[in-house]
Amino acid sequence: MNKYVILAASACLAAITPVSAQAAEILAPGSSQGWTTTDIAQGGSAAITSTYIPAGPGQTGSLELNMPNASSKAVFIYSFTNGLTLGDLLTGMTSGSGVSFDFFRDVSSTATAHFAPVLRFSFLTAGGKYGELVWESVYNGGGNIAEGVWLHADLTGDNFYQRTYQSFMGILYGGKTVDVYNKTITDYLGGTFSDGQDTSVLLGNDTLIRKVSLGVGSGWNGSYAGAVDNLSIDMGSKGLMTANFNPTAAPAAAVPEPATWLMLILGFGLIGGTMRSRRSTALRALTA
Repeated sequence: MNKYVILAASACLAAITPVSAQAAEILAPGSSQGWTTTDIAQGGSAAITSTYIPAGPGQTGSLELNMPNASSKAVFIYSFTNGLTLGDLLTGMTSGSGVSFDFFRDVSSTATAHFAPVLRFSFLTAGGKYGELVWESVYNGGGNIAEGVWLHADLTGDNFYQRTYQSFMGILYGGKTVDVYNKTITDYLGGTFSDGQDTSVLLGNDTLIRKVSLGVGSGWNGSYAGAVDNLSIDMGSKGLMTANFNPTAAPAAAVPEPATWLMLILGFGLIGGTMRSRRSTALRALTA
């Protein structure tokens, strides 16, 4: 059975897209709200466009991601400024709505059938260790990705692998992937794991979550075209973060004019009066 929920109707999308005071409509180019492109390489691109539009209210586009070849890369990234910690993130995953996003793989994609957009959390431990917690579909039972439809991915309880870095004057270098792909975020609180060459970083509840990113480009053969949208991150006590990527502002919901409200009220009154009349007639017939 496929891991992902196919978003086939606006009602389904509305039900799983969280709404909160921190919900954000990310517009391009006017109101990016801290989101920006990074790691653009070999013809890759990340841009908010109207090419792929999810169903449902408040949608005018999405974050389009393109990878024309195996060497391409494109990432869209956001830096947290609220002191988000790993403990906050785990609270959101265990007792809140967790982490989720929607994605779309175009039928023109030639990359391996399990290729899908990747989510990364960048971290900094109390001991000064930098790294990333990386989620990929292939390591979470995603199987071959359905093409030409929007899919909903719930990352709560999923596996994340680590990529570790060295740091010099705030500049990260020497990235190494720890090839251990069957560990959840909670597992990294209990110890370190080695692939025989590199070892993961021990994390704590006080580990700072610096950034979140969505992107494509992991060295698989072929091309990828698609999009992501409706990112939702439950940050525990720090609230709920959502991102709806739109190239233009979503149209405001129509507010009925006073005359329309009057007609609605009169209509409901007429319906209610008719129903009472019918019940009265039926009662007289039974007692006659």
